[in-house]
Amino acid sequence: IDYEQVMQECGAALIKRDLPRTFPTLKFFHDGGTLNEDLERVLYAYTIYSPAIGYVQGMSFIVAMLLLYLDETEAFTCLVQLMSKRGVNDFFSLERDSINTYVNIFNFFFQKNLPLLYKHLQEEGLSSEMFLMDWLLTMFVKPLHLDLAARVWDCYLAGDELIAMKLALGILRLYAPTLCTMEMVDARTYLTHLPQDLDFNRLWESVSHINVSLKTYEKVRAKFESKKQKEDKKKEALIQAAKR
Repeated sequence: IDYEQVMQECGAALIKRDLPRTFPTLKFFHDGGTLNEDLERVLYAYTIYSPAIGYVQGMSFIVAMLLLYLDETEAFTCLVQLMSKRGVNDFFSLERDSINTYVNIFNFFFQKNLPLLYKHLQEEGLSSEMFLMDWLLTMFVKPLHLDLAARVWDCYLAGDELIAMKLALGILRLYAPTLCTMEMVDARTYLTHLPQDLDFNRLWESVSHINVSLKTYEKVRAKFESKKQKEDKKKEALIQAAKR
């Protein structure tokens, strides 16, 4: 069995299924729309270029956003660069260890910056992964209205790997008073469909209050990665012992 061929075919099927769901209010991306075929080609090209990642649901929103401003070739090049960024790659690889590391780092800063909201969501059983996956796999395009998403992307593309984390925490800070009154189901729905009246100035002002330094981020990341390496060595030792 040609594994890569199978994965490409699965990716192509997922792409076909996701195209109508991508910006459903924009006719550009509908069947027969001016950007429909461009979107499909860029996504499929990426599955061939990077079979290790392939097509991941949410990626169609990212490429669609790129195609609103770039031609097909430029959009593909930009997608390749975006997927190589640390932090982004942690999620799009869909590797459980990488996702867990990112979520653990996020939770460290979440608890530090917004302790009351963090405690409330934990008590309600709403894990950070439940909303982060939706936000980061579309790079905030899906939960935000288009104009705001475009402004956020200006910051995202110009910033370092911390900007996505700061933006996520900025959103949570902005709506913390409301979220703290909600039970798990309502809070998850709220975070999946953020208020459409949110404007960039309010969001960026909220982000400015988030304390996430690169130095601390690197220390926390190293801590979790070291812990994971120790756990892996322990598991390997147990496996080898069981074989004897």
